[in-house]
Amino acid sequence: FPYTTLFRSIEKYIEYMIKFKFIWHNGDNGQYIEPKQPFEKFMKGRNSDTFSKCWEDHEGMLWWDARPRSTFGTIEIRMACCQPRKDWLSVAAFSLGILENLSASLDFMKNWKWEELRELRSSTIQNGMKVKLCGKNIIPYISELLQIASDGLKKRNSGEEIFLDPLFERVGKEKS
Repeated sequence: FPYTTLFRSIEKYIEYMIKFKFIWHNGDNGQYIEPKQPFEKFMKGRNSDTFSKCWEDHEGMLWWDARPRSTFGTIEIRMACCQPRKDWLSVAAFSLGILENLSASLDFMKNWKWEELRELRSSTIQNGMKVKLCGKNIIPYISELLQIASDGLKKRNSGEEIFLDPLFERVGKEKS
């Protein structure tokens, strides 16, 4: 599944996407096409002018947790749309805070192996905040990561850290 893949660079992401099966395309004559073959194979021999439209269709059909959207020049974060209406900016603020404090975020992540974090993700989906990471309760880790994000937002000096309040509240109650 795509969400289990780690992309360590934009080049790795593009390489994966080019080899991934092209699912759907709005053809040149307005008819929908189901290529059902790797994107690179579908594009072979086609005019390079059609690349942008084909790429837009290709990347638009894959639903990642987060992905670069080359057509808009943004990062799309899917989980943000799953927040309660009153908390709709919490995930976006968290993500921005992590990026604004990237060195601290990377230092924090060095504590675990990728396989441990993948297992944590799967277990958390089923069990919420009652899971353990390497035998320890995850609440202190979540709190630390939220603080890293908050510090990142504070560096921006725009008052955006208030959008993390719902997440701090959830952690305090140990309820997602």
